[in-house]
This record gives sequence, structure tokens and C-alpha cells, in this order.
Amino acid sequence: MKHTNKSFIALLAIALLASSCSQKAENTTTKNLPPIAVDASKPHFEFAASDLAVPADIGTNGVGTGRDTIVVHLKFSAGKTAEFAKFTQEHMEQQTQLIIGSTVVAEPRVIAVITDGRCDLTFKSVEKAQAVEDLLNGK
Repeated sequence: MKHTNKSFIALLAIALLASSCSQKAENTTTKNLPPIAVDASKPHFEFAASDLAVPADIGTNGVGTGRDTIVVHLKFSAGKTAEFAKFTQEHMEQQTQLIIGSTVVAEPRVIAVITDGRCDLTFKSVEKAQAVEDLLNGK
């Protein structure tokens, strides 16, 4: 899936930063995610499957270049899109935490205001991306 929206492309730069925290995984769905502790000093954006306009979907950000990264494509509902736009505007150039339920799934640095509700979470493995997709899609 190729997107040309500037804010969407900017969000491809979101990288999942591994943490050396010792928090244990809570269930089978999250066991493939690196344990990232909730950090009260970082801005949080919390969302759930019900906040998505369409189910989360795994893809890549390339076309077979050998350097493709695995991404989980998100498209927020209208209400959550407005909330996400405000969040990204208020936290430019800050490292944030994206939280599903009580699980931190990414710690992106906000590099652009995202007004279209599209967000890609980048992962280094299919297993980690699958765990986030499963978490969002209730598997």
C-alpha cells in the first residue's frame, strides 16, 4: 500500500524503540512485544480497536528493496483523528508513548502534525507487528 500524503509519509519515520525495562508481558498477545514501561514523563496517546475506522493491517513501507520495514497501518475514526491531530500538534519534537489498553506499543518522536488520522507503527519483526495487530483486532 503506497501513500503520498505528506503527514502519512512523515509518520513512517516512527520507530519502535526497544526499552531495557524488566516489565513482564501480560498475555500471549503481548509476549512478542518488547516490554516498555509506561513513563509518566512522556506524553501518552491511548487508543483501542474501537477508535479505528478500519481494522489494523500489517504491511511494509517499501517495495521489495531488501530494506523494507514491517508496519501496522492505522486509520483512526473521525473523533480519534481530531484527538490525534491535537496530540501531534501539542507534542511536536517530543518522544511520546502510544498505548493500547495498558500496553505501550511504540515510543515515537512526533515529527509532523498528523491531520488525516493515518499512522504507521514500524517494527523490526513480523512477530512484533502481528502482536500489535492482534491486540487491536481482538485476536
